[in-house]
Parts: sequence; structure tokens; C-alpha cells
Amino acid sequence: MVHRSSFHRILCLIPLLLLVASGCQEDVGAPVSFISEGPSGDDTGALREVVGVEDTSLHTALEAMWTNTDGVLMQIFKQTIDCQAGGVFAVRPTGWPEGYDVVLTVDPGTVPLNHDNMVEFVMEIPITGPSSGVTSVPYEFHPDGIIFNQPVHITVAWPEWAGTAPASGMDLWYIEQEFVDTAAHYQVIDRKVSEPVAATIISEKVALAPVGHYSIDHFSRWNVVDDSGSSDDPDDPDGGLADNGTVHASLANAVEGDCCWQATVTDPNRHIAIDF
Repeated sequence: MVHRSSFHRILCLIPLLLLVASGCQEDVGAPVSFISEGPSGDDTGALREVVGVEDTSLHTALEAMWTNTDGVLMQIFKQTIDCQAGGVFAVRPTGWPEGYDVVLTVDPGTVPLNHDNMVEFVMEIPITGPSSGVTSVPYEFHPDGIIFNQPVHITVAWPEWAGTAPASGMDLWYIEQEFVDTAAHYQVIDRKVSEPVAATIISEKVALAPVGHYSIDHFSRWNVVDDSGSSDDPDDPDGGLADNGTVHASLANAVEGDCCWQATVTDPNRHIAIDF
């Protein structure tokens, strides 16, 4: 997957006290260290120890999102669209109720920056999966890594097999996994809230269908996340209960660029940037 926050994410080296004091750091694990080369221009050839701390709560939540394809059956749908002319690719998997449509809309002039204008779009839709404890659902859009000059629009549904639909919040997330010193860590690259759509004359079933509408400028695996338990209520410090399980407070407050591992250095005069 080629999309990264600013296309190249850099973890800034910040003091440990700032990490502990920052939001969503209520469950910070023990420091983790590894050896990194000195910064460019260092003629000593010395290796420097870089110490990082893991936000274990955020790690657990993002790891669950990363592995949410376990036990999920994805059905593949394909359609070719001339992006210069625009088009609509709409699918409702067999057995899904009225209104549970997955739609990809390409506005005229939405030109791929790294692909020909004629694109065979592929949607992988999660048609069945676990019947309990589901807090996120994966959707795959291809060609993987394609980037557009302006956003395309997608509509995705919370499938019935995933349990009770989110009561008040269904965000779209894109995360990435990276390894530091052989350990897996996760970073939030994109988090999108559902966009309003123009009013149309539709049936009550369609109006009540649990769908979200989003604009994206790249294709990858996106995750529809049940945020209905997210809460900023001071009387509800755990972030509330989602319809399908506890929502981690760290997820409720996570923003683009957040990752579950942050680095500090033993020598504060050496500003070593880590390409995470």
C-alpha cells in the first residue's frame, strides 16, 4: 500500500513525559528499546539506543482492526469505468437487504495519477463473518495503491452478520502496520466520518439502512468501525459501550497520524528521526 500520512510518516522524538501526559496514553506499556544508527553527518560511526513506549490500549484496538479479516468471507465484484467520463459501480451482495448497497462513484474528470483512465475497479465485500464481538468490518478496493487527482466516493454498509448496526457512529479507517525491532506496531493514516448526502425519495427501508458515505483519494483496505460507543462524557471515562462490545477510549480519541508506538532517545541532543 503506497498511501502514507504525507506519504512518508516520521515519528518525532519527544520526551517521555509528553507521551505519558498526552491524550489516549492511559495504558502505556513498558519502554521498548532498539539500536539505531546516528544521524546523517555523524562521523563517529556509533550506534545509539532509541527507547520507545507502547500505548498498549491503542495497540490492542488497532491490532483487532488489522486482523478483522479473520473468519470473514470476501466476495469479489468487478466493473470497468472510464474515469475521464465518470461512472457508478453499485453492488448489493446476494441475500443483503434493500438499502445495503455498496457503491463506488467516479465523478467525470477524476483521473488516476498512476494508472490509465480505463480502470477495472474491484470491490471485495465482506458477505459473511463472525456473528458476535464485531467492532470493525473490512472492505477492499482495487487496484491497490491507485491514487486519484480528486476523491472518488464510496458508500458502504454495516452487514447484518456483524450484529447490531452502529447506533450513532460509523467511521471509515485506514491503518498501516510497521515493524520496529521485529515488533509490530500500528498507525492511523486516515479516519473519515460519514458525509451527508442529498435528500432523495427513497423507501423507509433504504433510509434506515446502516450505510456510510465517504470520499477517498486512494485504494487499499478500509475498515468500517463501530464508533457508536465513542464518548467524551466525563461521567463515562471508558468511552461507553458500543453495540457490539467495548469501544476503546483510545480509538474514540485517535486522530490521523496517531500510532501505538512513540520513540524517545537516551541522548536528548541527538534528534534521531525514525521512518515509521
